[in-house]
Amino acid sequence: MNLLDKIILEWSYKTEKGYPDIDNEDDMSLFETIFGFKLGESNMGGKATGYPSTTGTFEKYVTDKEDSENFMYTADRDTILIPTSDEEEPVSIKKGTEFNIISKKVADLIQKGVSKLATVKYDGSEYLLSITSINKPTGKGVDAFEPGEAKKHKSGVLHPFIPGHPQEKDVALLFHNASDENYNFKHDGKDVEVQYIGEARGRTPGKPKTDLLVILDKEVKPINSNKLRISLKAGNATFVENWTRPQRVLQIFEKGKIKEEVIKIYNGIVANTLLKKGTTTKNLAFFISTSSSTYTVEGRGPLQLNQDEALEAYTAARKFGADSELTPNCFFKGAVPSEITTLVSGLVPFDTNALTVLEDLYIHVRGSNEARGGSLFIKRENVDSPWYINPDWATALGISLVSEKDGVRQYK
Repeated sequence: MNLLDKIILEWSYKTEKGYPDIDNEDDMSLFETIFGFKLGESNMGGKATGYPSTTGTFEKYVTDKEDSENFMYTADRDTILIPTSDEEEPVSIKKGTEFNIISKKVADLIQKGVSKLATVKYDGSEYLLSITSINKPTGKGVDAFEPGEAKKHKSGVLHPFIPGHPQEKDVALLFHNASDENYNFKHDGKDVEVQYIGEARGRTPGKPKTDLLVILDKEVKPINSNKLRISLKAGNATFVENWTRPQRVLQIFEKGKIKEEVIKIYNGIVANTLLKKGTTTKNLAFFISTSSSTYTVEGRGPLQLNQDEALEAYTAARKFGADSELTPNCFFKGAVPSEITTLVSGLVPFDTNALTVLEDLYIHVRGSNEARGGSLFIKRENVDSPWYINPDWATALGISLVSEKDGVRQYK
């Protein structure tokens, strides 16, 4: 008896009818329970081209995917999210539901029986989900990036890409489908030609702040540029900077200011006033988000970014360069309209006035047990060990160790 016959026989013994039915959801779920993967080609389980291990698909489409930090993955089927905290309840989600994957390395996955579980973020909370319940970005379950029915007289303008969220695709297709056969549209009484629609060009660690690049043949108001380096602000956007390293932090904050805040956060942990009693987290990661309630020090909430800091967090002009295609010069927020000129008129230039429209930003402290290296600014070896400031952060911010008694360190 060959391996395939053995698999089918084992599966058949345990089905209600004595033989498997691929159209029966219970039989398909039983298969996954027995063998640890789901039949089909669109989920994160199993090998991938060039990745021969049993977690190859996860490595290819999460670990080695450059924009995985902000990419919205989808559920491959109706399933249940398992909470990581006793304070949360299991959540049922439908096939196609979007979420972020927090686990980035195979070592971050949690083994449960024959299943490997990834930590995902959904609706502001973290849950565990089997990797076989997650669609791979190029899987058959992902909607294709189709240019629609518009007939064009030239090619090479639209450059399809894997969008980080649906709004990116919708805006790209608006410029393609709502322009005429020559890629022209009317704006402020003038004919404007679209010359490029796609991702910002150029390689960078992490994800560019420009979500979509549109190049026109002439400048348009209100941006006063022919390059629309657009940042799209979805209604559920929370995080602006993820897993932030000290080098990036110093591009956003003045050194003395962030040094003082990191020490205050550390002192709050030591004084047992910052984290919940009994927490099992071993690390604190540095994020920037729109949430104003992730920690409390000295009777106040998280440090709010001022205008200069917020602009840098939103645009990364110091990181990529003010004129880089990776740095947005405008943003759009809201439902995508049916006419290009309406969207262009709704673009807001990135300047201090933009901050009257965008959400306020705050330092976001997030507990993590993942091996995240440089973004973990306060650490401990295990739940019974004393906390300390990551030496890489201490060096970068000019933090000095003053004393150490019974394992408790004081910094200045």
